[in-house]
Amino acid sequence: MIQWAAMEPLLITLDELRDRVEHDLRGLLRELKERTGRGGREEEEAWRSSLPALARTLSASDLGGVHVLLAGPEHLALEYQLPAASAWCDAVLLGEGDEGPSVVVVELKHWATWGDRPGPREGLIVRHGREELHPSDQVRGYVEYCRRFHSVVQERNAGVAGCVLFTRGGFFHAYLEPPNDRLVRDYPCLSVIPEKVEEALPVWLERRLVRGDEGFAQAFVRGSYRQDRGFVRQIGEQILHPEESPFVLLDHQRRAMAIVRFALDRAFSLSPSPQERR
Repeated sequence: MIQWAAMEPLLITLDELRDRVEHDLRGLLRELKERTGRGGREEEEAWRSSLPALARTLSASDLGGVHVLLAGPEHLALEYQLPAASAWCDAVLLGEGDEGPSVVVVELKHWATWGDRPGPREGLIVRHGREELHPSDQVRGYVEYCRRFHSVVQERNAGVAGCVLFTRGGFFHAYLEPPNDRLVRDYPCLSVIPEKVEEALPVWLERRLVRGDEGFAQAFVRGSYRQDRGFVRQIGEQILHPEESPFVLLDHQRRAMAIVRFALDRAFSLSPSPQERR
């Protein structure tokens, strides 16, 4: 059994985030630079656009006491690195839900989405003419990873959920259509457009985050990731329980798997049936 210790990120309440975005955004960006060891033009622009959008959006709900997990050493803005993986969560909200401790992963997308089309298979979206990973499937990978491998989530039986927030607002209906319509019901895509977020976000969050819990937030930060890498035992478990995978694919791995599955679906659909071969 291998345990991966999580790096300590910046943990502040939403009230603190709103106050610093409004009154000390430059200082907050400087602190993120110091913590991450990064700070090129691209990273700073991402912080500058994403942080105010996130703060404004979360102001639509009464979540002042909830903690937001922002950044940790050696990774990009607003990204909480999943240990033992080259993947990051843009923001992690931590508090209490109706049924106990709760974790909400928020994936921020500052994308211009005009012209994007539904992908050929669940988990894919056609963007700029290329099959890309649907952001809701990206979030699904992060949520599954936390559920299965985070020590504090396991010990406290914490709930884990996730959503996508398009910080430019605008048109993203292609992301909601089949074959991804069921996916976005579990991992919804939301917009920063006021009339949309004021209606959708509070409803989605109302049971998942109802109050702050500093003790749980601090425990989550100090928690470790647990992942069993015993190959022989993993294969045995896979044989005994073929419906369960011992691993969770993330980011580009998920995109590659979805593309391969689509290629296989298409190949088999084009293959002649046994009757046709005769």
